[in-house]
Amino acid sequence: MEFLSMLKEFPEVVATFSTRADGDMKVRDMKNEQLARRNAFFEAHGIPSRAVISVSAAHAADVIRVGKREEGAVMKHVDGLFTNESGIFLSVTAADCLAIYFYDPVARAVALVHAGWRGLARGIIGKAMRQFEHPERVRVAISPFIQSCHFEVGEDVLSAFSAHSEAIIERDERFYVDMGVIALRQLLEAGAHSEYIEISGECTMCLSDTYFSYRHDRPNLEVMVAVLGIKDK
Repeated sequence: MEFLSMLKEFPEVVATFSTRADGDMKVRDMKNEQLARRNAFFEAHGIPSRAVISVSAAHAADVIRVGKREEGAVMKHVDGLFTNESGIFLSVTAADCLAIYFYDPVARAVALVHAGWRGLARGIIGKAMRQFEHPERVRVAISPFIQSCHFEVGEDVLSAFSAHSEAIIERDERFYVDMGVIALRQLLEAGAHSEYIEISGECTMCLSDTYFSYRHDRPNLEVMVAVLGIKDK
């Protein structure tokens, strides 16, 4: 995954993102075959499935700290996880939303969040960055998501981003939002350095053969999984 290239410069980091070919990685209402598929994906990437901590995305803006005692748990009603412990792995799911990876290579701390438009509007990026004592050191990678070519929005989304006029595009009397532009601005405002940010330019809806896309696939909802952690020393 090109958007993870900066994180993969650090040999201690494990960072990956599934594709449609890997199958549905849903956590909510997970069936046995989905659990087996998720575990097989983790193990194939050198991630012990028992050490994965997941979120059941709530489209909110809560980021919580986790550690060894939460190994294997599904954390409900949150969209972001932070840890400074090695040997555990954070996971979130996405299908058009952003999976955002954070890593401080000095503190060896990581965070991973699921950010839909509601999460962005409610400040989940700032909340994740505030988990780090030195935001200027944090490396950030953002997964493929639905880009402005397809993210047509109504008044509810427009009003949520009224302060982000640079991210609102009008075409043929329809309005579209660039969530990547919003995420970048919020990261910079939270203290991240632009040279430490990688944002995927891939659109999940344009590349629906490669990625799951809620807008393309609805009413079916199948998702990718993002995973981030630090190997044990």
